[in-house]
Amino acid sequence: MPLLNICGTTSERKTFSIASIFLSGEDESRYRWAFATLLALLAKENIRLPRVILTDRDLALMNAIVSFKELEGVVHILCRWHVNKNVLAKCKQHFPKAVRDAQGRVVREPTFQAFLDEWQALSTLI
Repeated sequence: MPLLNICGTTSERKTFSIASIFLSGEDESRYRWAFATLLALLAKENIRLPRVILTDRDLALMNAIVSFKELEGVVHILCRWHVNKNVLAKCKQHFPKAVRDAQGRVVREPTFQAFLDEWQALSTLI
């Protein structure tokens, strides 16, 4: 039984749970039901909508999200971790381990200057 886990993040990068919903399947209609229920609860409790929704690339989930007029102004982006995992799965054979390790360091750098330094190091490997 799939679990739809919806969480939030504060400006201090602390996560918190919003909802955990067991679904009988991972199709668009079940995701729509989950979001309709959540949106009704948010409206009832006068809780504002999120500014951003971050998901993996589950097409049923993505289609369910865009089906709600209430969520039209909410930005929907793909999770960087899932994108990187997918790129690695598809492209791993084309890049040596040193390049993959350097790429991992680039995306985790906390400052712009550190990012540029790691980017420069990565570009010398390619």
